[in-house]
Amino acid sequence: IVIILLLSSKSVFFHTINFALISSLIYSIGYCLLTAFSEEVLFRGYIQGLAKYHCNYKVGIIFSTIFFVSMHGLNSGINIFAYLQLFLGGIFLGLLREKTNGLWFGIGFHFLWNFVQAGIFSFSICGQKIISILSVNFVKNNFLTGGNYGPEASIITSIVLIFGLSILVIKYSKINPDKLED
Repeated sequence: IVIILLLSSKSVFFHTINFALISSLIYSIGYCLLTAFSEEVLFRGYIQGLAKYHCNYKVGIIFSTIFFVSMHGLNSGINIFAYLQLFLGGIFLGLLREKTNGLWFGIGFHFLWNFVQAGIFSFSICGQKIISILSVNFVKNNFLTGGNYGPEASIITSIVLIFGLSILVIKYSKINPDKLED
């Protein structure tokens, strides 16, 4: 997020702190928390868990990711990069569930991802805008910023997600080498 901000912003300024901003931020925190919690419980908890139970963890991750991407495909401003990021993000969150054997780390990561990009840096999250602490005037470069959809449609996010996935797969294979054979 910071890399995208540094490469694509014309100006950045703080909003005046007042009651309206604070109440909007409380709403933003609630919105991001509810979104992260409900999506992780549905996609990684229920769908991935069910598919893992009936097949294996790889099928669970792929199946839940397909549903995750499909649901986000209904948002405005989506493009091919957004689909790629959502797919990589779904795989990443699915692996987190398997690595931690729970949902809380994924919920926390998902919440922070949404809140930092939208509640602090004023990016769109999946085409949605919420009130943020900073107001950023972006250059018109959809390749870097992700355009109206937000950083999930940025090439920089692809690079970061591929790097994060690589680290997670390497660490996961060291902890559970037999699981990668399922």
